[in-house]
Amino acid sequence: MKTITKRQFRLLLTLSILALVLSTVAGFLDSWLLPQALLDYQRSQHGVRTGMGEFVVDLLSIPGVVAAVLSVVGLYRFWPSARWLSVAAWAYMLLWMCFTPAPALSNAVTASLSHCSTLLAGVVLGVVFFSPAADLFRKHELTAT
Repeated sequence: MKTITKRQFRLLLTLSILALVLSTVAGFLDSWLLPQALLDYQRSQHGVRTGMGEFVVDLLSIPGVVAAVLSVVGLYRFWPSARWLSVAAWAYMLLWMCFTPAPALSNAVTASLSHCSTLLAGVVLGVVFFSPAADLFRKHELTAT
């Protein structure tokens, strides 16, 4: 099996993060890219369900974001625990997303970039667990000679 270099892995991880950042930026283009009916619906829902429950759900996103940022730093630095932290952050955020009370609307550009980011993140996880690059994340023991 062909091995991947550290530089190639970091490039793949960077592309995944770039796609996520670009999808977030594209989300700000809703006023130009969403049909008027969806814009009207989005505006009508703004501030409707604000309360303690929504505040708590919003606060519960913080551990997932912190874990995700730490895992990305760890993946760049090839920390052994970063692989499992990445999986834990993904699982946490997927679970958290199920409980967010606000409707999820996105334009086509945002959705495309988000799916691209998800695909690349899946490739990253596949590489760090199921390829020869997984050896980059194992602790290397020093041998005494």
